[in-house]
Amino acid sequence: LQLSFLYEINDKAQDINPPFHGSNSWILSSKKSKNGKPILANDPHIGISKPDVWYEAHISYPGHNNYGYYVPMIPFPLIGHDDGKAWGLTMFENDELDLYSETFHPENKNQVLAHGNWVDCDIIQETISTSSGKDTTISIQVTSNGPIVTKNLKYYEGAPISMFWVFYQLENPIFDILHELSYAKTMDDFKENLSKVISPGLNFSYADTSGNIAWWAAGKLPVRNPNVHAKEILNANDSNHLVLSYVPFEKNPHLVNPEHGIIVTANNLSTTDSVGDIPRLDGYFRSTDRAERILSLLKSQDKWSTEELQKVQTDVQLWSAEKMKNIICNALKSHGKNHSKDMNPVALRALESLENWDGIMDINSVGTSVFMVANYHIMKYLLINELDEEYVKLYLNRIDHWDFLRNFLFRKIVPFNIKESQESIIYNGFINAINELTVNHGNIENWKWGNLHHIEFEHPLGKQKPLNNLFNIGPFGVNGGFNAVNKIMSHQGDHTYKVSSLPSTRRLIDLGNPSKSYSVLPSGNSGHFQSEHYDDQINLFLNGDYRNLNFTPKQVETQKTTHFKLLPLSE
Repeated sequence: LQLSFLYEINDKAQDINPPFHGSNSWILSSKKSKNGKPILANDPHIGISKPDVWYEAHISYPGHNNYGYYVPMIPFPLIGHDDGKAWGLTMFENDELDLYSETFHPENKNQVLAHGNWVDCDIIQETISTSSGKDTTISIQVTSNGPIVTKNLKYYEGAPISMFWVFYQLENPIFDILHELSYAKTMDDFKENLSKVISPGLNFSYADTSGNIAWWAAGKLPVRNPNVHAKEILNANDSNHLVLSYVPFEKNPHLVNPEHGIIVTANNLSTTDSVGDIPRLDGYFRSTDRAERILSLLKSQDKWSTEELQKVQTDVQLWSAEKMKNIICNALKSHGKNHSKDMNPVALRALESLENWDGIMDINSVGTSVFMVANYHIMKYLLINELDEEYVKLYLNRIDHWDFLRNFLFRKIVPFNIKESQESIIYNGFINAINELTVNHGNIENWKWGNLHHIEFEHPLGKQKPLNNLFNIGPFGVNGGFNAVNKIMSHQGDHTYKVSSLPSTRRLIDLGNPSKSYSVLPSGNSGHFQSEHYDDQINLFLNGDYRNLNFTPKQVETQKTTHFKLLPLSE
């Protein structure tokens, strides 16, 4: 009940502020570009929203010419390009948050034990306005580790828990940093500004017209005792559990002008080497599927254009698919030798579709649907005796489920004892999947991925019917999926295949020929439902097409459709 409540709060918060769910970025050096200058690609993956996350704006005046991507309340672009450089970002996914079990004085409820002494907590008063008009005021106690996050938490009955977050521990001048990144003239200037980033941890990709390409992991990386497992609740009064220091920026993972001319980041663990005083990075790193697939595609030819790279950025072939589906199919055929009458004709046709599947998560693919639904039921079959139904759902909504599944398939390992054979578990999961697909979609010809995997752009006002007909866009069947390069994904645990996150923009920036730079937003640049730009990019996005960015003066002049001029008020 308590965990379900926490995830319910998390889901409601994500409806208001779409979260980052991973991203792709890569840079090609001059020798890998057909135009002889670097190319930067970036597609940050963020929770689906309407209006779209980014607002594109080209701001140009003497001495400054920047095409940037903005979010509300921040007057500087988070990503963009100008006459001399381009930059993008992905989440680094390092662990920068710790939870501590605190001990409070039995008689003085505002004193907490710290290093053997009782000390007073700071108090923050927060007033929360409600729709009923009755304000609610809560008191938040703050220890040396951070605020107590469990005091006002419904259903919680354990020891008080404080939250240590790097973001609040050190000065984090994010507005200054973004301003200075926009105006940086050299790679050294850009790097110097990144050294000021505290939190969250971000991968910054960089390319410039001088031919430089680079990647830096920016953010303060906490150094902990190597014997501490920081994903557990720690003891606030054990000095071994406290953050000891931070890695200096110059020792953060980075890569500048590599000889091979390719840099790829896709939220994967960037290095297995020690980082400063950290023996091995700890975090919430994504599997290598996207990074491996991108790298394999980029190595398939010697030089690239931005037009050719559009196919890379919208690629939907799952890197692990071949190995995973072969294990599943072999297990099913092996089981069938001893249970030849167990599979009905529909199940046999589904097995054939899975065997012939090429790993491409296309809307017309039946194999994709069989693969995804079978994976769900295999994991559910494994977990249902260990967790109740709600916990299974919550776990399968976390990214960890992918490694859990692959460990079971590749290594026959799960973190608990199982009595059945791998073949039997796969078989039962597969049959459950076939039964579900038959009940929900009828004949196997209707099991196409686009009939399951769908996207709807929901405006906050459109969550209330019948306003959805006015404000929302969709639903549409859509290709892609979890861990494809074109990571248009749904939550596996929800089991609705309704898209929850997607590439919030796709960008391809050619430093050698700015007129050959491209971008697309998921639906449109306007948040006003009556604007022609509310949904004018949706077909481009769903079909894997792009807009040519109007950046050069000639492009702007020839492509403009309206001209709004602000004049000084006459005296």
